[in-house]
Amino acid sequence: MKSARARAWLAAGLVFVLGVGVGAAGVVWVGARVVRETLRALPEGRGLADRAAARIASDVRERLDLDETEAAMVRDEFAAAAVRIRTVREEAFARIETELFESTRTIALRLPEEDREAFLEVVAPRFERLGFAPPTLEEISNR
Repeated sequence: MKSARARAWLAAGLVFVLGVGVGAAGVVWVGARVVRETLRALPEGRGLADRAAARIASDVRERLDLDETEAAMVRDEFAAAAVRIRTVREEAFARIETELFESTRTIALRLPEEDREAFLEVVAPRFERLGFAPPTLEEISNR
């Protein structure tokens, strides 16, 4: 009786641990995907700001019972805000890429030459997860 009970608790514990592991892996995968998609959203594509603007404009129209002219004004203003937000996102994306490259370059150049290639191999997956091309040894040395 005792061994059957112990096996049941062991099985329950294993199921719990596996559940935690699968859940954590899912959160990491989804989180990395969301960050990458947010950073890499194409300027001509509908991004989060565009979808939010359309949804908010629709909610405002319904809740305030706006006529067509007022609804068009609200929709147009939110659409203009989405364009401005997209511009900010593009500028931020370019700056993030520059900052990551420059910090990686600074570290690589301070390391002994024989360790630079290995360092770039370590940081490459992090660049790729964010949607950036990883720097090469030639790029690090030439700038």
